[in-house]
Parts: sequence; C-alpha cells; structure tokens
Amino acid sequence: LLVKVFGPGIQREGVNITMSSASFTIDTEGAGPGKIGILCTGPSSPIKVDMVSSGKYTYSCSYVPSVQGTYTMEIYFSRKAVVGSPFKIQVAGGMGVVSPTRRGTMTKATAATTATPDFKILGPGLNGDLLFVNKTLKYLVEARGTGPGKIACTVHILGQQIQCTPIVSEVKDGTFCIEYTPTVAGTHVMVVAFGDKPIPKSPFNLKVIDVSKVRVSGTGLSGGIATKWVEFTIDSSAAGEGRPEINISGPTNVQPTLQSGSDGVTNVKFLPAIPGKYTITIFFGNQTVPGSPFLATFSKPESGKVYILSGPGLKQDGIVVNATVQFSFDPKSVASEKFNVTIVGPITVATAEKHIQSPHAIPTITKNTNGTYNIIYKPQLVGLYRIHLNLNGKELQDSPMEVNVTDPTKVKVTGPGIQEMTDGKPVPVIPIPETLQWTLDCCSAGLGPLQATLQRENEQATNLQITTVGDGLYTIKSKPDCVGQYRLCVKFAGNAVPLSPTFVLTNKDMPCDVTKVTVYGEGVSGNGAQTGIPLPIFIDTRSAGSPGHITAMLTKPRGEVCDLKFKRDQKEGVHVGEYTSHETGYHKLSIYIDDKPIPNSPFSIPVCKPTAVELSGSGLDWAIANVPNTIDILTDEAGPGKVAVEFEDAHNVEYTLKQISEHNYTLKYNPSVPGNYYITITYGGFPVGKKFQVQCKSMESSFVEDIDEADGNKPHAENSEKKYFDVGEKSDIQLQKIPGNKQKINIEIKGPHDCKISTKETNNDTQTITLIPKNIGTYQLYVTQGLTKLNGSPFIIKAVNRKAIKLSGPGVTHSNPKEQTEHLSYTEQLKWVLDYTSTGFTASEFNATVNGGEGYSQTLEIMEKDVNHASITFAPPRCGPYKLQVVAGGQEVPHSP
Repeated sequence: LLVKVFGPGIQREGVNITMSSASFTIDTEGAGPGKIGILCTGPSSPIKVDMVSSGKYTYSCSYVPSVQGTYTMEIYFSRKAVVGSPFKIQVAGGMGVVSPTRRGTMTKATAATTATPDFKILGPGLNGDLLFVNKTLKYLVEARGTGPGKIACTVHILGQQIQCTPIVSEVKDGTFCIEYTPTVAGTHVMVVAFGDKPIPKSPFNLKVIDVSKVRVSGTGLSGGIATKWVEFTIDSSAAGEGRPEINISGPTNVQPTLQSGSDGVTNVKFLPAIPGKYTITIFFGNQTVPGSPFLATFSKPESGKVYILSGPGLKQDGIVVNATVQFSFDPKSVASEKFNVTIVGPITVATAEKHIQSPHAIPTITKNTNGTYNIIYKPQLVGLYRIHLNLNGKELQDSPMEVNVTDPTKVKVTGPGIQEMTDGKPVPVIPIPETLQWTLDCCSAGLGPLQATLQRENEQATNLQITTVGDGLYTIKSKPDCVGQYRLCVKFAGNAVPLSPTFVLTNKDMPCDVTKVTVYGEGVSGNGAQTGIPLPIFIDTRSAGSPGHITAMLTKPRGEVCDLKFKRDQKEGVHVGEYTSHETGYHKLSIYIDDKPIPNSPFSIPVCKPTAVELSGSGLDWAIANVPNTIDILTDEAGPGKVAVEFEDAHNVEYTLKQISEHNYTLKYNPSVPGNYYITITYGGFPVGKKFQVQCKSMESSFVEDIDEADGNKPHAENSEKKYFDVGEKSDIQLQKIPGNKQKINIEIKGPHDCKISTKETNNDTQTITLIPKNIGTYQLYVTQGLTKLNGSPFIIKAVNRKAIKLSGPGVTHSNPKEQTEHLSYTEQLKWVLDYTSTGFTASEFNATVNGGEGYSQTLEIMEKDVNHASITFAPPRCGPYKLQVVAGGQEVPHSP
C-alpha cells in the first residue's frame, strides 16, 4: 500500500521520556480510500495514540513516552499493515522522571527519592591521567537530590604558594560546569564543595605537566661510532610529574637503557650495532619534547688490523648466563710470543676502571698447531663484561670488547593472556577497538635487544613497537582491527622469554558499536544499478565489534519489501550480501545491526534497465555528411537514469543531445566527412546495446527519395517480413514489380559488415534477391524501381548466428540431443542458462515454453543476467515428463526441445 509514515516519534532512536509527547505523520495520498488503524504497545501496557486530520490525505499522530524501553507501533490501512509496520521505537531515559501530564512537575514518587544526595563529577585527569599547562579543563558536576544550593571550587598547587578560584556556572537544574586553566606544572589540588561541605572523593589531585620545560642534552643525540655505547640525559625536573619514553629507529632495532634519579634527571644509554642514521624520538606525557625527534648518524669504525677475531663468545648481545661460549684469535703474520685474555665484569661503578680478572668468567686459552687460539669462558652472573686482549704485551686495537650477558628467564611479562596462561584458564577475550598492552620488566635480565611480534591466525606476524618507559621497563601496544586469535611472541637477546608465546582473542561476543561500521560495494555506491545484475554489499564490523544480528531490508519502488541475507567472508568481521532487482525505480536499502541503523542507512539506489531504452531513427544505421542526422531515444520503461552519448573520432562530428520531455531525447549529429562512425549510447552509466557503427556517405551517393505515387502502384516485397537471417546461409526475398513498369530494379544494402547479394528475375513481374550475410548485425535493404522506392524500403534484416546459442541445464545433453532426458525431483526448482554471446540476439528475442502431460503448458519468463546471458527457471507442479522448448527469432535454438 502506498502509505508513508514519517516523523521523529516513529524513528528507532531519538525518543526520550522527557518529551511531553512524540509525534509522527501518516500520508495516504495515492493509496485510495481506506481507514487507518493504530496499535501502540509499551514495555508494560498499551499506549494511547491521538490522531487528527491535518490535510486531505495526512494525519498527525502523537503519544506520551512515559516509560523507558521498547515500544511497538502497528499501523494498518484498510486492515493491511503499511510498509515498515510494526515499527520498533527505543525510548531512552532522561535526567529525571517527568510527569506525563505536565512537563517540569516532579511526581510524588520522584520527590520521595530526593532525600539522599547524589553527586557525580566527570572530567579529565580525575583517574590520574596527565594534564597539560595552558589547556582549559572542564568538569561537569551533577547534584541530585541535594535541594537548593550551589557548587563551589578552589585549586591550590602542592609545594607552591599559588591558589586560584575556577569559574563555576550552572548549566541547568542540578548540573554545574567548572572551568579551569592551569598555567604551571605540578600537582593541582581541586576542592569541590556543595554549600560548605566537600562532595564525595573531594579533593581531587590533578597531575599537570609542562613539556616545554624538558631539557635533553648529550653526545648520543648527534651520533658517533657504530658498535660503541653512547649516552644522553633528559632533565624533566621542571616539567612536573611524569616519566620519559624513548623510541629509537634505524637500520636495526635499538632498546635504550634508562636510569632515573630522584632529581628528575634520566640517563639514557644505547648501542647502535650497525652504521647508519637513527631517529631518536623522546616523549613526555605522550607528547614529544622540544627538539624531538633527533637525527643521529653513526659511522663505521676504522680498521687497520691484520688479525682476525671471531666466534659467538664476542657477540655484543645474545650470550646467556651459565652457558659456555667460545671465540678464536688468529694473529695472521704477527708473531705471537705471548697472548693473554682478561675478562672484567660484571661492570659496576667500582670495577669500571679496574683491569682485574673476574672470578665469574674465567677464560681458558688453547693454542692450536696452526698458530691460532681458542678461548672459552662461562659467565656466571648477568651484566656487562669487558674482554681485554693482549698480544706481546700490547692491547689489541679492538680491545676491550664489551659483551652483554643476559638471563631471558628473568624477563617478566604482564598483560592480556599472561595470568590466564599461568593459572591454566581460558584465553582472554578483548573487545575491539581496545588497545592491547603488555609490560616487560627486564631489570634482572641484563642488557639485550627486545623483539615482539603479534600474529593473527593464518596471517603473517607483525613486528610491534617497543617503548622504553624506565630503567629496564618497556611497554608493547597493539590495536587489532580484526577479530580472531592472536599470538604474542617476545624474545630477549634472541631467546624466547617465559610464557611466550601468549594467546588472546579479540571481539568474541562483544557488543557492536554501529557508528564504526563501514559499508561498501556496488550495492550501496550510489552510482546506480541495472536490472538483473547482482549487486554485492560488504559490511565491515572489524573495528566495531561482533554484531549480534544483521537485518537488511530492500524496499522496492512499488512498496514490496524483501529481506537480504549476509554471510561471513573469509575475513573475520566482514559480511557479504547481494541483491538483484528486476524492477526499475528508486530502491531503499535499510541495514540494521542489533536493531540499530548503520551509518548512512537507508541507502537510496536508482535501478534502471538499459535494454528497455528504445532507439529509432535513420541516424542509427546510416548518415549523410554535412547534414543533421537524427536518433530518437525513449526511456519511459527504463527507470531512473540519464542519457549520455560518445562518438569515436568526435573531432569530425558536431552533435547535440536534447531532452524533449521527461522520457524523450533527440540526438542530432553532423559528420563532416564520409566514413564509418561509432556511437556509444549509455543510460544510467550502462551501455544501451552494443557500440553502433554508422556508415556516412556524401549527399551525392545517398538514396533517391519517394516520389508522389499511389501506394498501390509501388513495387513491394512479398516475403519481406522475414526478419532473421542466419550468417553464412542463403536467404531469399521475392520482389513484386510494378505492372507494366520496365525500369530496372536497384538494390543497395547497408550494415556493419559486408553482405553478399545477388538478384534473379523469376518472370516479368517478380524478382528474387538472395542474401548471404557474413557477420551478425542489423542491415538495411534499400530497393527502388526507377526513381520509386519499394513499399517498406528500407527493410530491416537481422543477421544472427543461431548455431552459437548455448543452452545448459537439466535435461540438456549436447552429445545426443534427440534422446536427452534427466530424472529429477519435482520438489526442485529447475534452472537453465542461455549463453547468446556473439549470436546477435538479446534476451527479449527468446521465448521458452514447457509442456507436460494431460495438456499442461506454461510460458516461462526469460530473466536477463547480463548482455550475453539469461536464465530460465521452472518449478514443476507434479511428477511426470516435461519438454522444454526454447525459440529464438521464431526458430528453436540448438538442442531444443
């Protein structure tokens, strides 16, 4: 029924119990005479709906949403439900319960609950988050059940003689706004009181920082020699409470070590293992400090040595405590009378300058017969060791060499999945888009490079950024955008740490935030669609959470509503659906997730049928140079869309496309020189048929016009009604001459390709024309006798390749079409596919009939799928034999029946 229902009171969301009434409108124009019926049901009882006539065909309706919950609105016209009925309306709660009879008057039940004061404060920094100087802070204080009174606020800074009074304003009854702009770093103590008493949890300690007061210095910020430790310092003593975070990126991963002092100065040390450019980014309170990022260049160390040192015992990182390691020394041509190795460590402030052998890593030196040396040692404590190499009383150029001895088993990881793995509990579930964060404590593990990867099932692992937050403390963050199981792997100095790998699940059974749902695909692109072509729709909920239920409804121009089904794609969280419309006009596609509309829903989609566009006029087939040639375009059955025209070699053609009426267009074009022209006509962006080839001739070679002569005396063709000719085969047309007219019959054929033509005079009054078209296409046969054009000339002839038509489906056997039979269940819907690629036929030129026993016969609909394919479906009403007959251009197609 063509009944429209609209207005705020009928929407799924937006109705609130604070409204005095919710209203909507019913428009019955175009639906004819009838009566309206309305039934509204609230969460607990029926709701009265008032309706008054507001026009000839419109009615204004209103109701009072007095209770929070889901309302069901059923609307009928002439005892039939209108489109969209029943409507689901979600009525939200308000700041307080309002009487349904008079807005603003509290009921007795509400007044009875105001005896217990209730305060609620919202705003930044209340949970310990860092705040910034010169940024205005706003806090909202709700005071319920407090009676008359005002909110007051004062702020003072710990350790400083500074106190100020923020601005307090009442935004509405019982709700106050506090505005405050801190100007110095420190702990700001905010006291909020109602009357002369502090509200619960007051005072509030606000941590304010000033990033501009952070100072960074040191040679390590500019560069140095690769493979050598470098240092710099961060002074945040005047910036407020906070700790710096450092990220170093370059040719290789670098994890700096931080040592923080009580005076607010942090010493940073790191080792660039590979020469190149490194970017040092320093954060304080998640903001970059002045001068950051810093670009440091580290060059390759100079080498003039002739000896060779090699082996895992000299690796700067990756040596594990209590593991025996070795390295070798080859002096080459240098005489090695005496070779000594001294290992100092673990390095401390007390041992840094001393050259004393450590009892925790005693080396064993073995001299080989070829003059080389093997050295083995077993470090027993975690820390930094220096290996001094002395040959013939002189220390080698590379000496001392530093190695980090680590204990990966001492790395402590905390975060999602760690405790569950320890306790043997199920893998935790994290809702998207929450950020996954793990903390790594390497304080007892020594110094070494960290590596962390996160891998979703069946996908490649992704390297995670590791941020230094303290001396030996690091954080790892990731924000997955897809649901599924993730695998976290952490390595320290090349070795897996305890409880690695760890697993977490994302987005399992979590509510969906529809505002973060994205929809894409041709079905919602807004560019239009054509009938019979499936249009895909993709709903991506990976960033929104897992949807409980997807509902999609397609409302067609005539009011018919059909449901669309979606299935999950190979990508978890992406749902795929499609629809195919065989009706032209504007379609409305509404998509809901858990009864909530997704962004931009409903979508308006214009659907057109380019094959229904009618083209006529001599300008379709032939043209005369330097004169206007006309093509008429009719779109009244094609649905919404715009006509567009494109010419190849357009520099030789002037043309105009004029819209005569709503559905009528006229194309006039004027080619400047004779030749072949190609015209493409589109409707709604889709081609109308194939590209048209037009042969343009000069005025002198064009055909003679009709002369004023009685129709009965004009020559005519007796069997010119034959429309379809098969390519490569002979076809005859009989011409009836004018009695007594001895003038010569002139014949000319125009078309997209060459066509062999011959004539034979049967007797004095008739003549036979024989045609053999070589290619498919539409041809025009022009016939004149003397200066007189034959009745009906030019004759339209369509050359087709009927043999190339392919029919596939139940019962069709190409090997023996005379005995093709297939046994099927009559409960199945049978489907055949017609492939008429390169045959010259369109779907409208086919007819299909099915015949059964007891005189049963049914004409089947040909459903166009695209420009080259169509489908035929049939649901047998009963058991028994059936025969399918498919006809194209008056003759059966191959393998029919």
